[in-house]
Amino acid sequence: MIGIPSSKANLQTISGVISAFDVVNLSMSKPGNLKKKAAGATKRKAPKNTTPCHYMQRINDAMGIMDEFPEMQGFDIVMDNTPIHVLEMFDPIIIKREYTPVYLPPHSPEPNPIEQFWSI
Repeated sequence: MIGIPSSKANLQTISGVISAFDVVNLSMSKPGNLKKKAAGATKRKAPKNTTPCHYMQRINDAMGIMDEFPEMQGFDIVMDNTPIHVLEMFDPIIIKREYTPVYLPPHSPEPNPIEQFWSI
């Protein structure tokens, strides 16, 4: 018998928040430890990748940093149209903090600023 290395890689998510002035926040999350299923336990699908709660925490963290700089008060929070970014639950939270949520249109003719940032 020959052992074949797995082609599955660990998923790591990197989130970036940038402004016209500087990098506001960068964060990286790694998957947690896998737990063995107990005998007789039913199979349930666990969330993978970034969940809405993870994303909202990143937005709150970024707004917390932005709150420390008066020149950033009232800035637009620009997001692309990834499904996790367009949940209606985010808008009231962003607006309550006196920022404006702005969503890029699908297939925007203008390059997404965060994509330009990652290409450097």
